[in-house]
Amino acid sequence: MSQSARDERQDFLRAVAIIAVVAIHSAFGFDSTPGERGAAEWLSTFLRPCIAVFLFVTGYFFPIDPTPGQMGRRFQRILVPYFVFTSLALVYQTRGIGLIAALAERPLRILQDVLTGNTWGVYWYIPIIVFTLLGGWVLARPARRSLIWIAALFLVTNLIIVGYVDQVIARTSLADEPMAWFYLLRVLPTWPVYFFFGRVARVYGLVDYFRVHRPVVLLIWLFVFLAYNGLYWAGVSGATGSYRSIIDTLYSLATIAALNAVAVKSPVLGFIGRTSYATYLAHYFFVSFTQFVISSVWIDPPFWMSTLVFGVALGGSLAFNWATTRFLGERARRFFGV
Repeated sequence: MSQSARDERQDFLRAVAIIAVVAIHSAFGFDSTPGERGAAEWLSTFLRPCIAVFLFVTGYFFPIDPTPGQMGRRFQRILVPYFVFTSLALVYQTRGIGLIAALAERPLRILQDVLTGNTWGVYWYIPIIVFTLLGGWVLARPARRSLIWIAALFLVTNLIIVGYVDQVIARTSLADEPMAWFYLLRVLPTWPVYFFFGRVARVYGLVDYFRVHRPVVLLIWLFVFLAYNGLYWAGVSGATGSYRSIIDTLYSLATIAALNAVAVKSPVLGFIGRTSYATYLAHYFFVSFTQFVISSVWIDPPFWMSTLVFGVALGGSLAFNWATTRFLGERARRFFGV
């Protein structure tokens, strides 16, 4: 398999992941009955591996021996668009009193929200990826000799935290801690396993292995999916799609393997995958505005309107990506992450 083909197939993973992200954020808002709420929560739960998929792809393309220049450019490509969209989010959210007045009224809260990716709550992935990349950089040299052991260490760390530590915290007052920093630091060690899974897949050719053994990989995924559904509908604590249980971790890893097994090359999905970061940053503006417009027209909007929100959010984001690329060129990548 050529390297270009592999790259395009990883774009397939990015495309599926960002479509799942938009679907999750579009599902809630018009769920006015217990059945509708249950449908939205089920969809959110079983699309949730999308963030793990992004971390896998990041690890897959991470350089074996990264230089300061390479890492500087990576952080620039992440942080500059993030701060652009965060600034726009703050302007949108404070349109009633104005951004200057809001900064004067609650400067520390706004600063905390910016640093933890909490302006739109959906931006929490940004500090996760920044810290994960920093960890990958620090461990790059040891990983050249002991990649499997490092990946295994983070897998064990993940399973201990989600299987035991998080359950202990959930029974204490710390579970209600309102500070975003506490939540961020508590879950941070659970994420590198997916990044290093990507590293292992690249170095040891696991993507080819998943494709060759596609029926087995898909059968394993189906088994984990059905087991997860059983736990979910049985109301087992932690089986809620928020990366807080062992089944969440197993389902995320199985989903990554299954997506690699079925990945195809597609110009459309390739574009969606290549511009997925800009879609991630832009889509919630469309979600929020579309929900606002619909709620202004209907007193009690029907649940199926969530599909309209999804279509506008995904389509609007992709149109934005295309237009900025068409008219701004490289500046679209620099400032908007396209």
